[in-house]
Amino acid sequence: MNVLIVRTDHAAAAFLAALSLGVFGCAESTTTSFDASAFQCSDGIDNDGDRLVDLADPGCLNNPLSGSEDTVPECSDGVDNDGDGLTDYGADLGCFSPDGATEVETPAECSDGLDNDGDGETDFPDDKGCGSGSDPLEFPDIACQDGLDNDGDGLIDYGQDPECTSSLDTDELGGITIECSDGIDNDGDGAIDFPDDKGCANSSDTLEFPEIQCQDGIDNDGDGLTDYGQDPKCTNPLDSDEVGGVVYECSDGIDNDGDGAIDFPDDKGCANGNDTLEFPDIQCQDGIDNDGDGLTDYGQDPKCTSPLDPDEFAGTDIECHDGIDNDGDGNVDFPDDKGCANSNDTLEFPDIQCQDGIDNDGDGLTDYGQDPKCTSPLDSDEVGGVIYECSDGIDNDGDGDVDFPADKGCAGLLDLLEFPDIRCQDGIDNDGDGLIDYGQDLGCSFPTDDDETDTTPECRDELDNDGDGLSDYPDDPGCGFPDDTREFPNPACSDGIDNDNDTLIDFPADPQCGSVTDTREDA
Repeated sequence: MNVLIVRTDHAAAAFLAALSLGVFGCAESTTTSFDASAFQCSDGIDNDGDRLVDLADPGCLNNPLSGSEDTVPECSDGVDNDGDGLTDYGADLGCFSPDGATEVETPAECSDGLDNDGDGETDFPDDKGCGSGSDPLEFPDIACQDGLDNDGDGLIDYGQDPECTSSLDTDELGGITIECSDGIDNDGDGAIDFPDDKGCANSSDTLEFPEIQCQDGIDNDGDGLTDYGQDPKCTNPLDSDEVGGVVYECSDGIDNDGDGAIDFPDDKGCANGNDTLEFPDIQCQDGIDNDGDGLTDYGQDPKCTSPLDPDEFAGTDIECHDGIDNDGDGNVDFPDDKGCANSNDTLEFPDIQCQDGIDNDGDGLTDYGQDPKCTSPLDSDEVGGVIYECSDGIDNDGDGDVDFPADKGCAGLLDLLEFPDIRCQDGIDNDGDGLIDYGQDLGCSFPTDDDETDTTPECRDELDNDGDGLSDYPDDPGCGFPDDTREFPNPACSDGIDNDNDTLIDFPADPQCGSVTDTREDA
């Protein structure tokens, strides 16, 4: 402590000063001593080294007349103590209140380069206890996001272990018990967890149910059928037993109709294992040629009108597979008899010229589909009917070409007329431009165009048709595309003139021009 020694001739003044401050010092009769700090706020000295003197120092606020220069907290002393350009609480991020003793900012634990929680991982993103680099605290690794199987159930962290309710769950042990993944035979059926325990639909099921007969892989009722999907007495996979319910004769192991065949597929009276009744064998599905016509059952024997038809004898006689030459043309049944369209035709017709395989009219074309004089397969002759010039063997138009495809005036065999050769399909460069016919010569608008002369559109004729100094597309903005028939004089939005006097010329400089073909700059 600094002690001021005052000589005796100044003792009175010192005593009065000390009395006014309530400060006394003890000394011998010749000297008086007292605490010099009592005058720090009026001594003209920066006693606390904060570069503020006396009443300018906030530390003198408590006793401005004669108190000491108390050390003011850095976070309210008006000084940038840490030299970061920010001063006191409210501006300096190192101050969390006005009473903060230091302005020095403590870095967030999640970005300070230290393993603050001692878990072997440092800062974000390596430390799972950090949500971001600005997190002030590192938390120890959270069990539900640490990559470890903390509870030894073979499932790790949130998203796999159902005992983790979220990624911030601190342990894998709590929460709902998931019986179907807990490693325990909870229902005592000898099977543990999914997928071994049939009572578990998946590994997240909370309960194991005892094995259900209709999904246990066992033929519980001894009928040779096992579980739902095979045993019809199982109404669904959760049906608890295979016994009871509707009796399905076609899968009950009994010869219910006494025909010597038991159940589906052996008993022909069963359409499938879920049929409730066995019917006695039906002739039209018994695999036997009951009427001796060489045709067996429905689908082959036309006298069977359906699989449930009880016999093969009744029904309409089908001439086209009865083994008889009913029309006396020397051909028996389909496919030999051309009068039969298929084996189920009830009548055989005498051979019809338009399907007999013979060129009956000697025109080189045979039957319907080739000979255009056959209007249908049932057309009785190839002679007469409509005359198709493009397949009649005659040069009807006198151009030296006969019929399709030789005659260019024919589009197909069934064309009624041969046209003289048309220039746009005659194989000749009629206009001498090096291009031949439709598809190559631009002067042909379609195949039946009789003139190859090319009327070239103005927008590709290499001429300045509108006298604006620009020729053809794309140079002349009056052309929208090469086949435009006319070049228009330059529109206002591409004429190089400031037409609306706004100091902006043409598209795109003038925003009132939507394109080079706009005719006005002021709209």
